[in-house]
Amino acid sequence: MSKFPILVDDCLRDIFEYLNSDPETLHSCILVNRQWCQNAVPILWRNPWKYRRERLLKKSFKIINTYISTLPKETQRNLLQDQIIQCSRLSLLKKPIFEYSKFLQSIVLYELEADVKFWIYNQSNQTKQRKKKAAKNFTKIIQADNENIRGNDQRQNFKRNKKNLMKELLKFFLVHSPNIDTLYISNYNFSFIIEITESEPIAKNCIANLRHLQIGSLTYLSKLSQLSRNVDHLEIVNHNLCSEELRNFITVQNNLKELTIEISIIGSIIDPDTNNMMVEISKKNSITRLTIKDSPKIFFILKGFGSLTELIIIYNIEHSIRHWEHMANASLKNLKKLFIDSNTIYYDIITQFIDNSSCDLEQIIITTSSRIEDPCDIGLYINSISNNCPSLTIFKGVISESNVPELSQLLRRCSNLKTLHLYPVMQDFTQKICQFDNLMKEMINISSNNLSRLYLEIGWKLTLVEDFKIFMKKRKLLGLKPISFYAHKNFTYNFSKFLNICEDYKQEDYLLDYHFYN
Repeated sequence: MSKFPILVDDCLRDIFEYLNSDPETLHSCILVNRQWCQNAVPILWRNPWKYRRERLLKKSFKIINTYISTLPKETQRNLLQDQIIQCSRLSLLKKPIFEYSKFLQSIVLYELEADVKFWIYNQSNQTKQRKKKAAKNFTKIIQADNENIRGNDQRQNFKRNKKNLMKELLKFFLVHSPNIDTLYISNYNFSFIIEITESEPIAKNCIANLRHLQIGSLTYLSKLSQLSRNVDHLEIVNHNLCSEELRNFITVQNNLKELTIEISIIGSIIDPDTNNMMVEISKKNSITRLTIKDSPKIFFILKGFGSLTELIIIYNIEHSIRHWEHMANASLKNLKKLFIDSNTIYYDIITQFIDNSSCDLEQIIITTSSRIEDPCDIGLYINSISNNCPSLTIFKGVISESNVPELSQLLRRCSNLKTLHLYPVMQDFTQKICQFDNLMKEMINISSNNLSRLYLEIGWKLTLVEDFKIFMKKRKLLGLKPISFYAHKNFTYNFSKFLNICEDYKQEDYLLDYHFYN
């Protein structure tokens, strides 16, 4: 009789889905028994590129080895004849237990190319010393077509072998992987895939079934518009947004829901052709989620995306305020989630945007590493949220130690607030801490009934730990739900006493959990 209950396949798959981002643990599950293996392998192999890292070069090599072993014997013989696979290497390729290509859901061309480059360079180096050298040169290998390979003939052979192996693998994937729904092209030469679809008609079905597509400047959109019309998430990277081909491609999509624009090119906003082209793109009413990454000029057509429910803005480099000013004129009344991660935040512009939109945001998440130019803008910004967003459930952003009235109004009017994640506003670069005492007292006065998570970023300081005890005691008396609490280790002057308070209320189940980070 088994010591442990046997889980059915559906339960195992649900459990393994939670391990999707933990490949080491997922791989360990494969080794438990046959049933676990059969349910974990499809999850591990549907996007193997996400597990490849420079520190995991062996995995890069094994991924290509495994896929080569699944190729038809005729293809393997052709690769052997072209001296892409060595005879000694082919003899080591065992017949796989699974048809791994059938699990594949995502193709990331630049990751695949990097693995192929490493495999070709490495497979001819049999000694441990040479393999170590190949691993050391891995970054150079993937950055160029092997300038570190001596001799022009060797260089040409390397390029030829890389191209041929890439073509065979891609052809095999597009024909034999029915579950592929994601393709990352970026700046990879898309003509490669077009050639495959023309020689293998069944590969057209794979392109037609794509749901998530990333394109770059080298993508042949005119041809792609004929093949793929069911994309619901389109990522545009380093592409001319004024391109008529791009407009046509977006227009023919049947149900495009999500659009990501990253470091893309756009003409002058005063140019009528540019304006008309961009307005046509923004009129795609099915788009409900827009992500903008380092493409500031796109703000001038933001007002055209009237169906948006989610707006995500990510800027890793500074941009002129004149681009952000277009955001102030936008009105997105259906918006429910606003996420901004930028080196510079213009809170006065965001305030105007929220007021103009009159949108009842459910989530507002704004993070920045920069100092606030005008702390007065923070109060106006928080008041704008309180006045316009009664359904708010998540607030993550900055607040000043003097913004007690603004916090009070936020807690009173946003009664559905579940997560409060606060960054301190430092007045200048010499200030290291902000006092949380007055804000804590206000949270005692106004008990947020639905609050379930309080997260305080580094920089906050609570002088009187008894105030937190009073805060928890009141929640207990009112019978409110337990909360999770997170703060820096230096949040209080008496850490041991504060720790005891937290532990006491956790034992009584009024503090769900707590964590102090370094």
